Amino acid sequence: MSEQLIINNPQPIYVYDKESLRFITANKAALDLYGYSLDEFLQLDLTDLYTSEDIQYLLGSSQEIFKDGQFSKPFKQ
Repeated sequence: MSEQLIINNPQPIYVYDKESLRFITANKAALDLYGYSLDEFLQLDLTDLYTSEDIQYLLGSSQEIFKDGQFSKPFKQ
């Protein structure tokens, strides 16, 4: 069921492994946003989309990053 929520969501969504930072899946909206096919996207990891500074921040406490349903600061991609 959660897979359907990701795939059918109109907002760009991707799922990645927190240890390896490799992408596990992405929905069509994310693929369209970044301009990759699913096969190409699954060859990437989080470091391919964000600066190293932002990755460290993203991997920090989710409570510090995500406040009131929104990210607390802009990230560079």
